[in-house]
Amino acid sequence: MKKIFFVFLAAVLLLCSCTSSFTVNVSEAGPAMAEATGFAWMEYDKDSIYNDTGISEDMYVDCFFAWLLEASVGNCACVILFEAADSTKASEIETYLKAYLTDVQLTQENYNADNYAMTKAAVLFVEGNYVVFAIAPDTSVIKTAFENAKVIG
Repeated sequence: MKKIFFVFLAAVLLLCSCTSSFTVNVSEAGPAMAEATGFAWMEYDKDSIYNDTGISEDMYVDCFFAWLLEASVGNCACVILFEAADSTKASEIETYLKAYLTDVQLTQENYNADNYAMTKAAVLFVEGNYVVFAIAPDTSVIKTAFENAKVIG
């Protein structure tokens, strides 16, 4: 019985040591994620990010935040990628973005049915210290673009 336990423990340790970490170049991955949607985007400045979301610069190492240029498609569309300072900050950023999404949904619910539908299909996920968020006409390509931007190492 002890041998089985030690074999199992060794297998778990081996499996844990095989999991690899990754990095993402935010300045390349953010635009690639936005471009993958097939629409034109405009990058947002860091002061405006704080004003709109409450996410301060001490919470992240790098970020990409862009608005959709085509107002006819929706004035609430955005693509966001944060590299958080650490996992705790990534969780905090996720919380801020959830609140931001709720605010946008409440604004759009009785204002613009198409925008509201787009907010309901928003993408928000955390991987490691990276937080990805998108409200866009096509968010299906966002996760793939993020996965393609990962550098294993």
